[in-house]
Amino acid sequence: QAFLQRVANGNGTVYREYGLNRGRTDLMLKWGKPFAPEEQRIVIELKVLRPKDGLETKKKQAIEQTLDYAKDCEATAVYILIFDRDKTHDWDKKIYEETLQMGKYEIKIHGL
Repeated sequence: QAFLQRVANGNGTVYREYGLNRGRTDLMLKWGKPFAPEEQRIVIELKVLRPKDGLETKKKQAIEQTLDYAKDCEATAVYILIFDRDKTHDWDKKIYEETLQMGKYEIKIHGL
């Protein structure tokens, strides 16, 4: 969050637990005006994958939730960050990147 605040410093705002109609997205970055022709609204959803969780179940839940947030605030970019806490997983399994197209939204999923 501190990194995002530095990115937005003076030209944007980082909202934490940003309230939307049906819930709260973890982070929302509004950035760009007055120096860009249009404001960027970036939704970032954070998830923690614990050993008892299934990755595909966690992803599905995150995608549905984040897509609702993206629609509510007319996001210009959408990210899901999944932090894998399972100590039995190798780093090769924990770190990945996926891109999904859901209607007009491109959702980037990063495993960490």
